[in-house]
Amino acid sequence: MSHIHLPDGVLPANLWLLSYLAAWLWLRSALRQSEKEAVQRKLPFVAAMSALMLLTMSIPLGPLPFHLNLTVLTGIVVGPWLGFVAVVIVNIILSLLGHGGLTTIGINSLIAGLEVVVGWWLYHRLLHSWRRSWRTLLATGLALLLSISLSLGIVGSSTGMLDLAGHELHLGQDPIA
Repeated sequence: MSHIHLPDGVLPANLWLLSYLAAWLWLRSALRQSEKEAVQRKLPFVAAMSALMLLTMSIPLGPLPFHLNLTVLTGIVVGPWLGFVAVVIVNIILSLLGHGGLTTIGINSLIAGLEVVVGWWLYHRLLHSWRRSWRTLLATGLALLLSISLSLGIVGSSTGMLDLAGHELHLGQDPIA
């Protein structure tokens, strides 16, 4: 399982401010929804999965800008609502340690939260008749493919490398030419 964090300075201010607002709204909903769940029973799992996510997200995969993570597994174990709470906590701690950025906590939480929710949904709803190992593998792969595509699309469109309006990809080319 791998994932990418967006660093400071990549996104324009309006995008990272909007992502902070969206993450805050999602966190607020997650906390309200989690009140309806058996939180006392799941809290040790949330703490353990948060610690494991923090550990694995701190280990880079060599020269690649990716690192290991356990967001999908967290979603599968604790559910989508508490999984998102865990993702926000981990992203805040990582940004304070210099991994990711303070301005991108919102967008990084939204992208990792998407992994939690999509992975949970695929595992528990769509693939429930498959063997546990296969549905875990497929749920993880599809959720990460979606989140990496979203990350690259956001960076590409906000930096001008990907012109979504014209459907052109400007890699290694002068966009003006």
